[in-house]
Amino acid sequence: MSKLNIDRPLHLALRLLSGSNVSSEQWASENKIDIRTVQRDIIKLREAIQSENFPVEIHKNSITKHISLSRKNTFDSPAALTLAKLVLASRAFNKDEMEQLIVSILGMMSTDEADQIRTTLRNEQIAYTPVTHHKDLINLIWDISGYIDAKQTIAFTYTNAQGRQKKLFGLPTGLLFDTYYFYVIIHFQATDHHAERDAYYRLDRFDSIEPESRHIAYPYGERLEEGAIRQTNNLMQIGKTIQVEFDYTGLVSAALDKFPNAKIKRDGTADTPTRIRIPAVTDAGFKMWALSQGARVTVVSPPSLRNAMMQEINQMLTQYQN
Repeated sequence: MSKLNIDRPLHLALRLLSGSNVSSEQWASENKIDIRTVQRDIIKLREAIQSENFPVEIHKNSITKHISLSRKNTFDSPAALTLAKLVLASRAFNKDEMEQLIVSILGMMSTDEADQIRTTLRNEQIAYTPVTHHKDLINLIWDISGYIDAKQTIAFTYTNAQGRQKKLFGLPTGLLFDTYYFYVIIHFQATDHHAERDAYYRLDRFDSIEPESRHIAYPYGERLEEGAIRQTNNLMQIGKTIQVEFDYTGLVSAALDKFPNAKIKRDGTADTPTRIRIPAVTDAGFKMWALSQGARVTVVSPPSLRNAMMQEINQMLTQYQN
């Protein structure tokens, strides 16, 4: 078989994969071949698609006689719609990256189902409002994940909430998403200024990241996994871990959903609030959540948190009285 005969079906495949429709007459004219040879090219292409299990199908329009390709599903359609909805609801990505993620998800669907999902998402995409940083995150997420997997230390420049820039050196050990933002867990070795510690840094506030040759020893056997962090934290608030008991008059399932390790210590009645115990939670994270619940939460213990809550509430009251 001549090189031309091999290349021609390949060129036909590339033309169709680009989304073009090709008529038999057009293809015959371009390649100076007869219609029977065009049909043989299509047969070879169909056989190659089937033998390689490539997720497309060849279609021939019975009226126009044009040949086209349509995608087959390589992903479950309800799962694709669910993931696309989660991307939109997160608001974590700027508009360009949101569109990129939706296109990637729909690229795994059949043409008809992708169109159906695209129609379902249209209004939500038009109204999409990302968080204010507008930073590209997808490649950063991939890079950080690679550093974590390779146990690679990094030097990075970071802009904090007050707009001050710092140059830091540490070992990334985890990556989480929580309420609009991705966070990197960084392990720092002890210095003259602080003890050995872990801290959370918002990924969108990283200005530069460079791999480092310096090594940091880390007890990976004692690593706090991301799932455990979710059970003890709220809005990635840094603080000491404490046990909390509180009375709650709100929707109990909402409290249990917020803190997955929480347990009901006493069921509520018409006259008595439900008492809930959380065996381990960061004090700052719980305090922020409790304040958001208003009078529905009454901290029972520990006394230090109860006093901190009263001080915060008194300060709020003073501000409103002025």
